[in-house]
Amino acid sequence: MTFWTTGHEPSPADFATLIPLAGVLITNTGNPIGTTTGTTELDFAKYALSGFTLSTSRWYLARIHVTFTKTQGTDSFFIRLRGNTALTGTQVHQSGVDPFDGLTIGQRDMDFMFQPGSAYTSLRFSVVRSSGTGTFSYFGASGGFPRAWALLYDVGDSTNIANVA
Repeated sequence: MTFWTTGHEPSPADFATLIPLAGVLITNTGNPIGTTTGTTELDFAKYALSGFTLSTSRWYLARIHVTFTKTQGTDSFFIRLRGNTALTGTQVHQSGVDPFDGLTIGQRDMDFMFQPGSAYTSLRFSVVRSSGTGTFSYFGASGGFPRAWALLYDVGDSTNIANVA
């Protein structure tokens, strides 16, 4: 996504960078969509993004908004991003320290910036418990309002993303 400075008039191409390459809005209501079992990785099937071919020379930003419950606030869970295949596809990224901050219920946004090692045509999110004994459940919409979604953006190449040691 490009941010503009005063005096710079955005072009149509600039605005195109704000449009997601893919996105899903999860509209399920009621019961959890999925719940973990032990330390088995759970596919967030409703969050699957597809309909594109990623370039290995570009950087991408995958964003996810999760509404969740945990049975144990002290448990830690990681969100994983995989290329093409749920649960067994190449792991492209993983959340760092437990993004759920000891909460037992809540909503969280997570960002995954990555340069793919392959020309993926879909992305899959999942959750896995890294410590503790409880479970994690995720939900869709509530009262007609979206509370779960995923988006994918193309954020550039090496001309605007620099590696800094």
